[in-house]
Amino acid sequence: MRVSSLDVSVSGPSVENSLIYAGSLVRPKMLKSIHYCPPTNKFHSRSYHDATIVAPSSTLSGSTTVIPQDDGEGHALLMEYGLSTFRDHQTINIQEMPERAPAGQLPRGVEVVLADDLVDCCKPGDRIQMVGVYKSSGGGQGARGFS
Repeated sequence: MRVSSLDVSVSGPSVENSLIYAGSLVRPKMLKSIHYCPPTNKFHSRSYHDATIVAPSSTLSGSTTVIPQDDGEGHALLMEYGLSTFRDHQTINIQEMPERAPAGQLPRGVEVVLADDLVDCCKPGDRIQMVGVYKSSGGGQGARGFS
């Protein structure tokens, strides 16, 4: 199976031909929420992004993860789920194929974030060839056991 897209984020060492050994459930990620204010009959929107979104830095502005409860003037807001924008999101763990790992060493692993049409396209045990955009999202040296 060949998995490819312009929106694949990975963290860790580079792995080309890989074996999937774990995967999370497919979850919706909110990109934009729309809120209605009944007293003023106005709609409000808020955009959300995090480190897993691959986009030009000029399109990303400040973001928050807090859903607004009022319009700033004390009027309560109702969230319009049907008008809000969501994106499918899944995390899988892949590792080198055991037959390609150096003798006497454990296969290296990488955590991969899948989005949109790539979610739920593979399952643990599948052998894949990954093509995508590399974006480090880990900490510094030794942050997750890597040196």
